[in-house]
Amino acid sequence: MPKARSFTSRITWLISGWSIALGLIASCYIVFNKYQTSTRQLTQDVEQYIVETDYWRQTAMHYHDDNILEEFVSRAFSNLPVVYMYVYNTKDEIIANRTVDHYQGLDLSKIIELREGVERFEPSRAIRWVGTSGEYIIDIIIPVFSIVSPRNTDIKSAEFITNLFSLDQANGLHFQGYVHFGISMNSLRKDLIKFAKYVIAAFLIFVLIVTVVSLVVIRHLTAPLVNLGKMAEDITFGKLNKLSVRGVSSEVRKISTMLNAIIDSLVSHKTNLDVDNRLLSLKVDERTTELS
Repeated sequence: MPKARSFTSRITWLISGWSIALGLIASCYIVFNKYQTSTRQLTQDVEQYIVETDYWRQTAMHYHDDNILEEFVSRAFSNLPVVYMYVYNTKDEIIANRTVDHYQGLDLSKIIELREGVERFEPSRAIRWVGTSGEYIIDIIIPVFSIVSPRNTDIKSAEFITNLFSLDQANGLHFQGYVHFGISMNSLRKDLIKFAKYVIAAFLIFVLIVTVVSLVVIRHLTAPLVNLGKMAEDITFGKLNKLSVRGVSSEVRKISTMLNAIIDSLVSHKTNLDVDNRLLSLKVDERTTELS
């Protein structure tokens, strides 16, 4: 028959189990939150790049300047973890693009499908699984605008640039096209794995600390009860040692005092029995001597 676990070990295992469960939940939440934060940050970085290059990007797209568009795309590859990038005009025609290795962008129908439910002038972000490469890709599609209408093809470059820096003379913003970025999740994997290792290490340390502290505290709290149990066991075997009542709770002190009183009574009774037995033995010896 297996030996039953003590009250102390049961409480310690219970606390350790709860700490492991809570630690796992917290670790998963932290890692998932880090993943979401990283993907949002990528989107913000892409949008920030569009903002930073807004003026010369508007000019390049309006005049279909291949050199500036190529520089616009190249700079994105230098500053962002991009694996492909496509620039579309208002007619959904590709006017600039670049891809890395085996990566390729989406067909126009797929882009429309990804942007389903999104306003035409709002950026969109979607994560999709690419079976051929075995990875997830983040597709970020950002609509871009120009101060000058794309239909105004006769405007001189000098006037165009003047309008760029004279917002009070502009007649609102005109839709100019889309910029489609593809970012591999592999660029986040290393950072996430490294972050997850730190989280797991912190989780293990947390569980170890909780286990040790709970074991020390529970042993300290249950020590008087353990001593009472040992005292009761000793009484059954005739060991009548008193228990100290200092440094214990009032309830344990009350029980200890009662047990000590019982022990005093048993000791007194045992002493009387020993004396009576001794006197009886002396009388027997004396009577035996007289008869002999």
